[in-house]
Amino acid sequence: MMKKLLLCGVCAMIVACVTSCKDDEVENIVVNPMELNVSLPSDQPTVWKANSNLGLFFNNAVHSLAVKEGLDTKKASFLLDPSIQGNIYVCYPYVSAMGASLNELGVSLPNIQSERAENSFYYGEQNLSVSSNIDVENAFSILDLNISSDGYGVGNALSSVTVTSENAALAGDFTVDLATGEINLISGRSESVTYNFSAESGLLSTDSPVKASVVINPVQLEGKTLTIEVKMGEETWTFNEDGLNYEANKVYPISLMIGQPPINLNEKGYANSYIVDKPNTLYKFDAKVQGNGEITTGIEPQVINPKSVFVVWESTPELGGVIKNVELTDDGFVTFSTSDVIGGNALIAVTDGVPTDEFPRGTILWSWHIWSTNYSESDDILVSVEGNTFAFMSKNLGALGTEPDAEGMGLKYQWGRKDSFYKDGILAGGEVTTGSVTDEMYGWQASSYIPEEDGSNKSLEASIMFPTAFFLSNWGTSYDWYGVGSSIENRNNNLWGNPDGGLGTKTIYDPCPVGYRVPSQDAFKGISSPVSENNAFTCVVGDQTMTFPASSYLVETSGVLSPGSASGTSNYYWTTNTSSQNVVALKLETSWGSVFANLNSYCRRGWGAAVRCIRE
Repeated sequence: MMKKLLLCGVCAMIVACVTSCKDDEVENIVVNPMELNVSLPSDQPTVWKANSNLGLFFNNAVHSLAVKEGLDTKKASFLLDPSIQGNIYVCYPYVSAMGASLNELGVSLPNIQSERAENSFYYGEQNLSVSSNIDVENAFSILDLNISSDGYGVGNALSSVTVTSENAALAGDFTVDLATGEINLISGRSESVTYNFSAESGLLSTDSPVKASVVINPVQLEGKTLTIEVKMGEETWTFNEDGLNYEANKVYPISLMIGQPPINLNEKGYANSYIVDKPNTLYKFDAKVQGNGEITTGIEPQVINPKSVFVVWESTPELGGVIKNVELTDDGFVTFSTSDVIGGNALIAVTDGVPTDEFPRGTILWSWHIWSTNYSESDDILVSVEGNTFAFMSKNLGALGTEPDAEGMGLKYQWGRKDSFYKDGILAGGEVTTGSVTDEMYGWQASSYIPEEDGSNKSLEASIMFPTAFFLSNWGTSYDWYGVGSSIENRNNNLWGNPDGGLGTKTIYDPCPVGYRVPSQDAFKGISSPVSENNAFTCVVGDQTMTFPASSYLVETSGVLSPGSASGTSNYYWTTNTSSQNVVALKLETSWGSVFANLNSYCRRGWGAAVRCIRE
């Protein structure tokens, strides 16, 4: 009897166990979650990531769902409680800090981005009674940057790329309405976004471009400029793209090509003359700055607002022999490429960009001498004169060599003016026989400028507008190109920065290159023992011997090179010192068989004479 009871008990337990298992299976079928499939846009770089969740909004509640399948792909599946039916809204990526409001979800679009972070924000809507598949779209825009190299920098890595708008918010803290897709900026407005590369993603190669997906707030930039700066170490390339109407969920491809960056000629300062010594090389300088940009006695520089640029003249027979091309950037820099050969002079001018009958390229606002020559500070000659040390250039300003030939003479300047006259100014017949000119309307002319005779003094203004015109003068202006009267009140002793007759300082009208200036009289003091030989003068200056080519001068009443006289020739080198109506120059002279070096020669300011610069 006991065995029967035990056997019945065991059977009852087996039946109960089987019944329990069957009940569990039924319950599992009832609560088995449904599968929700969400697809990201195929034309965008985002894929589903393990550390980012999907936000699902249903019946005023939000659920954070992790990916079940589909990591690192465009389509992922999520397990969903089958009790959720009807309309749902989803977003990706979702974190609880965004809040639980369907219509005011807080979303931050950072202004510092990288490929390691998900910066886009996707959202979508679906009725689950119709389908369990959702295609989501991006609330933001994507700039798909493809950066290639022409060979420069290959093997190195780009560090970052920065996109800057023209007065529009590209990043910040927003609220997004998942039902409408409407975006509103609430704080953290940023007009630029920087994308940082890793060492691997930024590596330049010849096989494929470096890619960057920069996510921005959808903005209307038609008619405006989008500025893009690419950086590699200390080097920067700047590109200006025409702005578009950037719409949400759209990708805008932008291709950029980087090459050798321009050498910044302003790294050591500003001047009216820049030395370039590398062929086939891109250079740049700031065209918003007059001369050296310094305030000096009686002179205050103004900011230039250039709108166009052109090469006024070159010393080569054809244009392009010194400068191959020239452009003006939107930020007011002149960029230009040197030709295949170093050796020559050129003048670059910027204008206001408003063409007139008189000025077809616009009125010239300023101009700069480009001196293509192999020269460095180590070529300077250090001279000690009465306790002062002066570092003289070893050749004349604009010279292409040190020999006293056509290349060694250099350029000539009227005293106080910043611009030179190519070679020997205006020839006796008025013709231009050497060099090349872009447009004769800009002052390279047979008849030279004569200042106004109505009492108004516009000479200085005109010297900027007509940088190549030789300004005639006569006894009525005390042979000064500046001013209209003969009295001392009509002189301007400030132009080259030495109104008091001392060592002086460099001004915005000084013609010497960066780091150099026109010498004062003191630099030549004690000059002696002149010897004239082979069209040059060798003299003792302080404790050194220096050679000065016999460069003659341009006559103030005609602009023609002085031929000398039966008694000999006179050659002049400007100083900054003034004296009454005239200025002081170093005069090197041959007269009736004798040779003279005179530093007390008071010369007419309207002459065109050579300059031997000294280091500042």
